[in-house]
Amino acid sequence: GSVMSCRLARWRSAAGVVATGSAAFLGSHWLTSPASHVAEADAEPAQKPGARRIVTPSKAIGGDRAAKHFRVFSGAGEVATLDDVVESFDASDFVLVGEAHDDPVAHQLELYLLVRAHQREACGSADSGTPAARRVVLSLEQFERDVQGVVDEYVVHNLIREEDLLLDARPWANYPTDYRPLLEYAKSAGMPVVAANAPRRFVSLAGRKGLGALEGLGPGARALLPPLPLPDVSADYKAHFVWSRISEPQQSLGKDRAVPGPGTGAGGEALQPSGEDRASSNPTGGGSEAPAPTREAERPADATGAGACPYIGLPGDRDALLDPLVLWDATMAHAIAAAWARDPGCLVVHVCGSFHSEYSLGIVEMLRHYARGPGPAGKPRVTVVTIYPEEDIASFDPVRHRNAGDWVLLTDASLPRSMDITHPV
Repeated sequence: GSVMSCRLARWRSAAGVVATGSAAFLGSHWLTSPASHVAEADAEPAQKPGARRIVTPSKAIGGDRAAKHFRVFSGAGEVATLDDVVESFDASDFVLVGEAHDDPVAHQLELYLLVRAHQREACGSADSGTPAARRVVLSLEQFERDVQGVVDEYVVHNLIREEDLLLDARPWANYPTDYRPLLEYAKSAGMPVVAANAPRRFVSLAGRKGLGALEGLGPGARALLPPLPLPDVSADYKAHFVWSRISEPQQSLGKDRAVPGPGTGAGGEALQPSGEDRASSNPTGGGSEAPAPTREAERPADATGAGACPYIGLPGDRDALLDPLVLWDATMAHAIAAAWARDPGCLVVHVCGSFHSEYSLGIVEMLRHYARGPGPAGKPRVTVVTIYPEEDIASFDPVRHRNAGDWVLLTDASLPRSMDITHPV
């Protein structure tokens, strides 16, 4: 019950999930026992595989301004800490964490932020500074809306085995290393998990025949999507699509982006924002036109049913990719808005590819259509955390990084990637 969920100075997670070697990317033993600063068993002499350990996040990591494998900046480029990031969640209804899907440090940071948010928000304790407890909800791009029942059977109702989840919920190929820790923590903490993404068959349909083709779906299928037709997107949204060259496979490193940064023209000159909701340096266009993309090679599903990039089956021209992106963003925004509406006052933490939330576009833009919050003019209160792998984590680039999020976290791109394919978004 609430007493157990608020005993978060000592939170539970499956042994071997969070206490892994990759945790060292955040420093030495970022998940620690308060007494010994190592991930120890909960007063048990031996741990069987799958047994539970009780650990707590290291306070030292939260205040570290010079971590070995990551740095934290405000959207304006000021040096900050993870503590600063977590404190900002108090004034938010939604936290969108944008990642490169193959970034091992980002995945550890996401787990750390989720745990800290749960500690701070779910308990509402005096030392957290929050006035009252509120539920934290985890939402994931990595599960599609048609498997919500399967996710609930595993996470909420504890009815099915993990192997059944892996077979029926179609997790991504890198789920075991990158997203399983999030799901297992949510399950242990009694936290709901939203399967937020659009089913890939509908994404393929939108890419091949346009968004209008979704109108031909039956009632059961349409129930998995936002109300049709989808909202129109802004000029900034479209310009971001062109600037990002999301239409062609890319490497994760920021240096491999061959176009000018957001808010700049082809020659690097500053451009002025076009929309009243845009921050001062958000993209309004600019940059040279992206060339026609090469279709990413399809990767066959593995034995667990995990697939590759949902671009499977899409044509190779760039314009055909805008409709699928709109469908992705609208569906995820609608899913997390619905979760928030079911439990007003909760905090929804959504993990997605950085394209879907950077510069407060994508899902953030769509949320204004689906969620009415306590902010000015009823706008939802959203905090965007954007995580970019970079070769130099100490260098905040005002062209590329400024206002990419309320918080911009730069991670060590020299570390081995957690998956061997490039996912565009």
